[in-house]
Amino acid sequence: MGDLFWLYPLPLLAALIIIFIFGDQLQEKSGLIGAVGSGLVFILSITLAPAVFSGDKLVYSFQWFPGVNLGFRIDGLSWIMLIVVTFLVSLILLYSYSYMEHEKGLRRFFSFMVLFGFSMVQLIVADNLLQLFIAWEIMGLCSYSLIGFYFEKSSAASAGKKAFLTTKVGDVFMLLGILVLYAATGSFNYDEIFSAASSGLISLSEIALATLFIFGGVVGKSAQFPLHIWLPDAMEGPTPVSALIHAAAMVKAGMYLMIRLYPLYEVSEFTLKIIMIVGTITVLFAALMAIFADDFKQVLAFSTISQLGYMTVALGCLGAFPALLHVINHAFFKALLFLGAGSVIHSVGTGDIRKMGGVFKYQKITGSAMLLGTLSIAGIPGFSGFVSKDEILLQVYEHGSLFSYYILLLTGMLTAFYMFRLYFMVFTREKRSDYHGHESPVSMLIPLVLLGIAAVFSGRLKNPLMGLLNITETAHHNNIVVYSSVAAALIGIVGALLIYYLKIIDIKNYDSVISGPKKFFQNRYYFDYFVEEIICKYFVKISGMITMAIERWIFDGIVIFAAKSIKIISNYTKVADQYIVDGFVNKTAAITKTFSGISNFIDIYIFDGAVRFIEIVTVRKGEIMLYWNNGKIQTYLLWTVVGIILIVSLIGGVF
Repeated sequence: MGDLFWLYPLPLLAALIIIFIFGDQLQEKSGLIGAVGSGLVFILSITLAPAVFSGDKLVYSFQWFPGVNLGFRIDGLSWIMLIVVTFLVSLILLYSYSYMEHEKGLRRFFSFMVLFGFSMVQLIVADNLLQLFIAWEIMGLCSYSLIGFYFEKSSAASAGKKAFLTTKVGDVFMLLGILVLYAATGSFNYDEIFSAASSGLISLSEIALATLFIFGGVVGKSAQFPLHIWLPDAMEGPTPVSALIHAAAMVKAGMYLMIRLYPLYEVSEFTLKIIMIVGTITVLFAALMAIFADDFKQVLAFSTISQLGYMTVALGCLGAFPALLHVINHAFFKALLFLGAGSVIHSVGTGDIRKMGGVFKYQKITGSAMLLGTLSIAGIPGFSGFVSKDEILLQVYEHGSLFSYYILLLTGMLTAFYMFRLYFMVFTREKRSDYHGHESPVSMLIPLVLLGIAAVFSGRLKNPLMGLLNITETAHHNNIVVYSSVAAALIGIVGALLIYYLKIIDIKNYDSVISGPKKFFQNRYYFDYFVEEIICKYFVKISGMITMAIERWIFDGIVIFAAKSIKIISNYTKVADQYIVDGFVNKTAAITKTFSGISNFIDIYIFDGAVRFIEIVTVRKGEIMLYWNNGKIQTYLLWTVVGIILIVSLIGGVF
């Protein structure tokens, strides 16, 4: 069965076909079909564990077109990601069965959800950059459709376009990076590229250029500064879409790509520095926005950007494994948090946390699961987020810059603060609006319970994963780093506790102080305004001016030059026509006329004369012959005797 591993994603493809054909009849049951398809891929993937843990690398490829193969590979890295993604996609689709039951357009929704999951699976198992890029682009199409699912709303339609266009900026750079590698190696295959790099066939400058360009694609897809602007607006889509984008796919695709290509990144010191700087900016940049956000899902969106910044900083500090570990842990607790948010919004009827409060009384299972996810993302010991976050801090402390380390430490405190602010405002104290709370259906609670367990225990995967990937510790344990991390998290939690639960500190007393910063951060540093209203509009204007200049000075110039050239050529053509072509025709006519006269003379005096001469001779001969041939026997005898005499005379003369 292991030889057929490349066919294992087919259940997801079969589910997609069934939903696409029968989705209008199946309606919300399409979610169950998709969950079964993804679940089968998850189970089939688990069967590969013995081969993967024994160190085998499963590879299958065939020629797609001359010079390019279509290939699939399962190694330690792809197997881990395949397990995580298919598990999460199954739970999200199961959750969607109840969450989306009253919505319209379910065939479209579930078709794109399953296609999204299938594309992420194909991205993971691809053994070459071209195949990965195709799956990458299909995911971009799915995100556009799903974010803009409620396209009747102008905000949703705009959010879908914003996500698509912003990520395309990064995708252009990514494609350039892939082409640089292909130009240097003649191949898209990972192993062939790595072999060429290790043997020196690719220069360090080419590696730096390629990895920087590919990182540009990661910045777009994984929402890093400055291409982060699409992710908060992506919350316009249904909550399962948010969970899929933030936890199972899309933003994780960029991190996976960098980890997959890390043999190239780790040899380019310049690229690593750029990555660390971008990640450091993103971590704090997003966390400050999350503190003042009032929309449930937007708080989680800013959190996702910040957490992806943690992974990016780790990758910039030679920490591929800490980044991978945080990718996995974050996938579980962020899926839990988003699905928990959907459960609350489904119950309360609004996403504004200022209108919530006291939800735990109505949703104890949801509230308990959300608490586990909140403790995990805050980095509390005993939870998965603590393990991977500390691995990153240790890596940055030892191999990065102290500035980045302190920024991450500060962000850890802010993360604990805004996440517990969110939790206290939603689940504790009294209701702040009139709503009728209720617990969510079982199909929505099962994923929450399973993800709550994962949020606690997935950090225990560290040692097995290190063994599977044959990785040793790259950073030494440091008590100062660990204790500082825990202290930062506790300070953040205590701050949120004093302000939003115990109400010892009344934040309203400081409105005059924080109103300016609050407005600044709630408007996202006015960065979106700067991009959309200044850069984009001026870019359009500048593009228009350049286009007009090109049209006026180049295209119009070409047309004018062509017209003048045609006129000059026309004048020369007129001269040629008058003196050459017409002259030739006239001379030919004169010569023809002369030859015609000669021909007429020959015809009249030679050919006709010869005919007339023959006619006269023939007539005269006939008249003579008629005279002698008169029918008289005497005349015939006379000529006979004359003839005999002549013959005898001639013969006698001869002899």
